[in-house]
Amino acid sequence: MLNIPQRFKDGQASSASFAYPLIQIKINEDDFIYISQYKGIFDGNVYEDLALSVGAINDSVDFGSKKFKINNINITLSNTGYGQRFTDKFANITFSGLETSIYYANKNCKTIDDCVLAFRGYVRDYSSDNNKVSLNINDYAQYILRDQT
Repeated sequence: MLNIPQRFKDGQASSASFAYPLIQIKINEDDFIYISQYKGIFDGNVYEDLALSVGAINDSVDFGSKKFKINNINITLSNTGYGQRFTDKFANITFSGLETSIYYANKNCKTIDDCVLAFRGYVRDYSSDNNKVSLNINDYAQYILRDQT
């Protein structure tokens, strides 16, 4: 079940409210790539607007058959931005295996703690062309369950 902070709930109270994704890709302990649908500073970090598109987030568990459907999320973004191509700026990064978090924010959110952590996983596949970058993210639960069996 999602933990929905009160500030986020308050921001969704009006009929004209909307939520947008904030993506954090963890390069190492101290470095992250920050991407959103809106360029700007959020919680002290610069988020780039790279025509971000996030696929549907769905998980399911069938307790009767003991089957857990692992969710995979597809994220696409423009290969331009950061003043240069995304693939050029991060050419030395191996994306496979990097931890990725997807938060949802609204106009009421001021810090990342005000946002809904909707998904956490690891990059399974990374591909790009001249126009876009695609990341396929495996659900974090897959790694937890694998270690439990």
